[in-house]
Amino acid sequence: MARRTTKQRNEELAKEGKRLRHYGLKLRMNPSKNQRQAIHQNIGNARFTFNFYLSEKKEVYQLTEETLTYGEFKKAFNNLKDHPYFSWLKKSDKFALECAMEQVEDAYKRFFSGQNDFPQFSKANINPSNPTRQKKPMEILN
Repeated sequence: MARRTTKQRNEELAKEGKRLRHYGLKLRMNPSKNQRQAIHQNIGNARFTFNFYLSEKKEVYQLTEETLTYGEFKKAFNNLKDHPYFSWLKKSDKFALECAMEQVEDAYKRFFSGQNDFPQFSKANINPSNPTRQKKPMEILN
């Protein structure tokens, strides 16, 4: 199934008198030194996961001309985290690492559908983001 743009979806919804809107939330945080370190660790581990999955996916295709699937990589990656050399990956939020893997899959799907260029390796940004899923509803404290 081809991925539709917001404009295409809005054209379909216009028949019903509806419109799709995207809302975002920007938050400013003032983390402590330890929290800042944990956030940067999370971001770095997600970037490592993205780049590692992308390189493995390329390498497997070059050697076997078969595609490395998300499920196969995730299973192998979880075993890799148990290795003493990669134990630092356990300090990350598992959802951030899964999001990084899903981003590689999405990038490949977009490439093969002709929507985007071939996926590139992720590099450290000046303003990095911390991709993750929300596990529980957010509680706002006054």
